[in-house]
Amino acid sequence: MKPLAVVMLSALLFLLVTSCAYYNTFYFARRYYQQAMRAQEKSRQTRQTTTIVPPQMSSLLDKSIEKCAKVISLYPNSKWVDDAIYLMGNCYYGKREYDKAIQKFGELTMYYPKSKLVPKAVFMTGMCYFGKREYDQSSQLLRKVLKDYPKFEDREKAMFTLGEASFEEKNYAEALSQYRLLAGRKKKSPVYFESLLRIGECYFEMASYDSARISFSTVARRSPDDEQALDALMRIGDSFALEGDFKEAIRNYEEALDLAEVFGQAPVVRLKIASAVSSMENYEEANELYRSIVEDFPRTTHASEAQFRIGYIHEVYLEDFESAELAYDRVREHSPRSEFASQADIRSRGLAKLGEFSKVAESSEGEEAAESAFLMAELSLFQLNKPDKAVAKYLEVERDFPMTSYAPKSAFAAAYVFLNVKADTAAAVETYMRILEQFPRTEYAVSVRKLLGVLGIETSEEEIMPIGPPLPEAQ
Repeated sequence: MKPLAVVMLSALLFLLVTSCAYYNTFYFARRYYQQAMRAQEKSRQTRQTTTIVPPQMSSLLDKSIEKCAKVISLYPNSKWVDDAIYLMGNCYYGKREYDKAIQKFGELTMYYPKSKLVPKAVFMTGMCYFGKREYDQSSQLLRKVLKDYPKFEDREKAMFTLGEASFEEKNYAEALSQYRLLAGRKKKSPVYFESLLRIGECYFEMASYDSARISFSTVARRSPDDEQALDALMRIGDSFALEGDFKEAIRNYEEALDLAEVFGQAPVVRLKIASAVSSMENYEEANELYRSIVEDFPRTTHASEAQFRIGYIHEVYLEDFESAELAYDRVREHSPRSEFASQADIRSRGLAKLGEFSKVAESSEGEEAAESAFLMAELSLFQLNKPDKAVAKYLEVERDFPMTSYAPKSAFAAAYVFLNVKADTAAAVETYMRILEQFPRTEYAVSVRKLLGVLGIETSEEEIMPIGPPLPEAQ
């Protein structure tokens, strides 16, 4: 073989081997990325949290990033470099490392401006800013994609994300316009039913529940995605519950139960049913429903919530404080780190204090008894959420302990509830005037005069002028 032919053959073999090497490296980079996306989809199907990247997915994305970096560093002149940079950006996006992703997409658009991947890079940059909750920047880039690249393949996703950005900023009218563009197309887009769901959510947030139900009902009846149908049925139930039509809410929740079983959402739907039953003042039935949830889903956050609701019903509606305290004390057994466990602890301690105050009020007199009765009124207002009961207790303190420092304080508290909670201005003014007449030497009289002035009621200076030593200060 002639020397020149040998050289040419060697060069050809070198190029072939090199080409295969960097292609194989990029092949594995894409393979790891695809496996990561499958892991993400599996996580989504099981409704696992999307705020944390699953460990398996994160590991696969790291492997893909490593392979992409190898392509870029070892084969900088290969035709796969722009693909590798773009894939790295996607991997960082998948890991929620948005700044690193933005950097990679920026490198692609800067150093490879003629690459076919530039439109995708601009789009993904917009998606990164959406992930960072920088919605203005995200919307600007997504609109740029729609304007500059009219044939962009992910055009509908860009439009949908524009709607999402407006929704997150509570600009529901603008969000509706984007979702309607997608839902109104002659050829139904892949996000058609998802857009209908979001249209329903916009109306829901705007308290236009009839309009919301129209969109939700279409999804529930026609969507081929059972998970979307489940979401729609649950939101229909929620809308009726907010309107006070609890029977209709329960009907829709019960209709959703079969699908809820499929997607692991049965305890969520059953909690909604129990809540609606409780709202109808069927407290014993509601407690039975909550108990069944505790039995069927023990050691879960759902059981923790159900156990808390049992305690709440006993405390607030049935006024069975002993049963309430026992129920609250069992919440932590099911999910010690849940928000319901901490709330149960707070309410249980409050009930224990209420019992202590009641005993002190019964066994003491004067300032000590007045203080205990006043604190019982405070618990009724702020923990039990029973303003009528609180007012009655405040007025009882004023009447039964007129020579204590808690008499004017209780009257002032009662007037506050009349004015700000019950919106009964006449009762508030009557109580304020009584403070001026009976307790003119106190700081409460000074505050009352100012408040009456705001209400347009004039009082004379003499009505509140101190004429002797003040009553003991309430603690």
